Amino acid sequence: MKLSPLTIPFRVFEMVLGLGSIGIFVIIGATAVLDVDGVLIASLATLVIISVLGVSIGYSIAYYRRFDYELTSDTFDVHSGVFARRDREIPYYRIQNVSISRNIIHRLLGIAEVRVETAGGDTAEVHLRFVSQQESSRLQQEITERKRDEPADTTKEPGTTEVVEHGDTLFVISPSELALLGVVSFDMRLVAFVIALAIFLDPGTMADLLVAVPMIVMAPAAIIAIYIIGAAVSGIVAVTNYWDFRLVRLSDELRFDRGLLRQFSGSIPLKKVQSMTITENVLARQFGYARLLIETASFAPGEASGSQTAIPIATRERVTNLAQSIEAFDHPTFTRPPRRARRRYFFRYIGLAFILTGVMYGVDSSGLFDLEWYWTLGLLVLTPIAAHLKWVNLGYTVQDDYVITMAGFWSRRLTIVPYHRMQTVFTRQNIFQRRRHLATVRIDTAGSRSLRGQDAVALDIDADDATSLMELVHDRMQQQIEVTEPQFTWLNELDTST
Repeated sequence: MKLSPLTIPFRVFEMVLGLGSIGIFVIIGATAVLDVDGVLIASLATLVIISVLGVSIGYSIAYYRRFDYELTSDTFDVHSGVFARRDREIPYYRIQNVSISRNIIHRLLGIAEVRVETAGGDTAEVHLRFVSQQESSRLQQEITERKRDEPADTTKEPGTTEVVEHGDTLFVISPSELALLGVVSFDMRLVAFVIALAIFLDPGTMADLLVAVPMIVMAPAAIIAIYIIGAAVSGIVAVTNYWDFRLVRLSDELRFDRGLLRQFSGSIPLKKVQSMTITENVLARQFGYARLLIETASFAPGEASGSQTAIPIATRERVTNLAQSIEAFDHPTFTRPPRRARRRYFFRYIGLAFILTGVMYGVDSSGLFDLEWYWTLGLLVLTPIAAHLKWVNLGYTVQDDYVITMAGFWSRRLTIVPYHRMQTVFTRQNIFQRRRHLATVRIDTAGSRSLRGQDAVALDIDADDATSLMELVHDRMQQQIEVTEPQFTWLNELDTST
């Protein structure tokens, strides 16, 4: 089967935009150094445009002609490559997800992008750019059927409209929930962007403000302004991403659709769930709302964290009920770190306050800005509160089939990990933890969050408790693996005998 013929003009446009801009930049740079007349410049620019257009058209046609795919009885086969031929046979059991995305132009032209994700990959194993919308639905449905070992309907022709399995609707975002999502969404990365943008656009005004306005007035005003701008941008992004969000449960997977400007459709295979995370940022927590993320072994396109969003926002009770329908964990009662951990946070924040004060004093002493540096000492008043808030939002609990950890104040995360999905469990102590006889227990899974240090963690617990917890979790992990994956039992027996 071939891609849509519209693949050719799309690839030509992308290549011309990329290569042409580089060529024009080189010409402009050369004319700035060399004394060249305008006629020669125009001739060179025309030659570059014609050459780039010709190469782009030729390569795009060759790419289209040499790219084909096929659904066989056991594998999804893809053959591609212009200069170097690449043949891939992907077993259906390795496929985690078949996702579909369509932006506005795609929808107008009736085409879609299809990504096929496999276990353990940090990118899509196959990226089909582009196929018809009907073909994308057919591929998603038929691969799902073949993953279940269900007989596929061989009478269907490629490109025909597919009757998609409907399943049970678990969640549909309402207009009020979408509006609340826009209010409580806030990406901290936008803070640095807003500050850098303000300084870049008008550094003189920023310097004048720092001199003219007292720090006690300037600091809170700047924080409020940055938050309002960041919250507005984050809210717009969140609303467009999760517009018309719908979650459906099929026989062995969750299927979701979302998006306004760019529509996205994907699935979450329930048998491949590595962990679940219930997140509540500080604003959503005040309204009693939360978010549910589900981690699988594949990467998550369109998700910053690598996890698939099962529920973008709903009441905490509704999110918990859905999570318990996927993994039957009990309501957790957390064991918090010892109180000496709270003292550790207190002294840490005091140190940070003094460091910030020293930096402000150094800037003031340099004569570049006249800053009221001593106002930063007011942060010392907040250190006991900050230390307590961090401590009270930490904890862990051990259940028969799960370990649940809690961490974070600004964005509190409850991470539920089944024993049979764990890869490793280990303890860690830094020099500051050793002084207070504390340790951290970290649990890794096959999901991408573990690769970024966002896995389940019992932070700053008693060192002896950390050792006991690690041994308990390790033993239960081995027991669960023997039950759920008996083919690996001989490895445990070999380990015991040695």
